[in-house]
Amino acid sequence: MIFIRYDKLTGEIHCRCDVPDSQMAYQTGDDILLLDADPRNDYIDLTTLAPVPFPAQPTPAHTWDWPTTAWVLDLSLAEQQARARRNALLAACDWTQLPDVPLTTQDAWAEYRQALRDVPSQSGFPEDIQWPTPPT
Repeated sequence: MIFIRYDKLTGEIHCRCDVPDSQMAYQTGDDILLLDADPRNDYIDLTTLAPVPFPAQPTPAHTWDWPTTAWVLDLSLAEQQARARRNALLAACDWTQLPDVPLTTQDAWAEYRQALRDVPSQSGFPEDIQWPTPPT
């Protein structure tokens, strides 16, 4: 038989185990349900198995908050991810500032690169970022 152990207050599933029927007498308590549950995708809503709401994560910086049963933005993780994206975009256009690149190209890309550097100073950073458009 399959049972799950969960947190009665939040509904978070802690483990899912296969237990021989002869051992189920030892698996008692009101925090155990005999259900086929997936702890990654399910939780207990009162006494009912419910799926974690999908889409699973609005962004990679969101984490599931069991007490509120909602996705919550981790601001420090969002900031790290935004800075990593910004750094990758800057690195991808480093070539535009080499001495053998025409000055008109250098100037156009220099403005874009400065806009990338200014991303962390935007008022909505890191939740609402207006990413600059690269020159064509």
